[in-house]
Amino acid sequence: MAKNQQTEGHVIEIVRLGSMPQYVHQGLTVSVVKQSILSKQAYYSGLKNYADLENLVLKVQPDVVYVHDRNPHFSGNILINIKSSLPKCKIIGVYHSPGQSCPNRSLIHSEGNICNGKLEIHSCTQCRIGKSKGVLVGRMTRSFSLNTEKLSGNPLSELSHANFYTSAYIDAFNLWVDALDMVQFHAQWVKDLLLLNGVQEEKLIYHPLEAVYNFKLPEAKSKPHLGKIQLVCSGRCTNIKGQLILLEALENLDSSTKQEIEVHFIGPGFDADDQYALQVGQKIAMLDFVYPPKLLNPEDVQIFLCDKHIGIVPSLWPETGPLVVLDFLNAGMKVISSPYIGIEHKVIKHFNYNDVNDLKQTLERQINELLAK
Repeated sequence: MAKNQQTEGHVIEIVRLGSMPQYVHQGLTVSVVKQSILSKQAYYSGLKNYADLENLVLKVQPDVVYVHDRNPHFSGNILINIKSSLPKCKIIGVYHSPGQSCPNRSLIHSEGNICNGKLEIHSCTQCRIGKSKGVLVGRMTRSFSLNTEKLSGNPLSELSHANFYTSAYIDAFNLWVDALDMVQFHAQWVKDLLLLNGVQEEKLIYHPLEAVYNFKLPEAKSKPHLGKIQLVCSGRCTNIKGQLILLEALENLDSSTKQEIEVHFIGPGFDADDQYALQVGQKIAMLDFVYPPKLLNPEDVQIFLCDKHIGIVPSLWPETGPLVVLDFLNAGMKVISSPYIGIEHKVIKHFNYNDVNDLKQTLERQINELLAK
């Protein structure tokens, strides 16, 4: 898009995390702006003054602004201002989290099934009220549920509060979409969700992700010297990632299979204030063949995976950026996942959604295949 604008285009890329202030990609200069220049309160409220960031954009006057952001309250407000000041500037936004479009930030209905993502005030409000009563537990509901202590015993207040929040969230998502010239997405299922909510098809760009590393992996896998099959699960310890489902399936394996495997978790440690994380930690402590989460530097991930055999991705919410799966595949590992992983055609085996017994049987088949070699 920048090259179509002029011979030497310039791009500003707004990201939550970034290690370099500027780089050149295919002849285009890309300036990276970290959102950390804003306070956490300002980032989440979407109500503060973003003059610093806006002034930087106006100073550079880019041809394209490329936004990685999961908060439509932030993006919509600032991008509308940029658009009015720089009408020729094109803006691309990335849909990379259900939190961008779902008022409950998960696309998991209060009854536990996957929602199609259709935004509708009444149904989304009812779903939110259901979650606030504890239908789902974990990080996402702890952070974003209603304050039930204040609203307890007053159903009308509870309904009014949830309805107001839902309406504001839907408005913010629509504002975000309106501010964008293009919406990029990395998983095919996202297209149906965006079209369902009135996003014009000509705005949509599908860009499949690829994991590219300089690290040379061994050509063939072999069991390590201890003779154990190595399994890995990666991700934050939160309900939407499904670690408890995996641990229950591992607990139900027959004793002979347990003796043949080691299971590793990659990711942040446990949040002492999170009930779900504490349950996961307690379950891991009960299983002597399962190791607690280990946080790795990005450059060490592929080295860690090079002697591992099976990657497990038991996500409960629809994943939009399947980088974990790509890491596993790039390391030559078999991959077992739920059906909502965003890169279905490359996954070796699926287990039925939220089905502990089916995951157990899938694990047993894959482990036995490796043991038979």
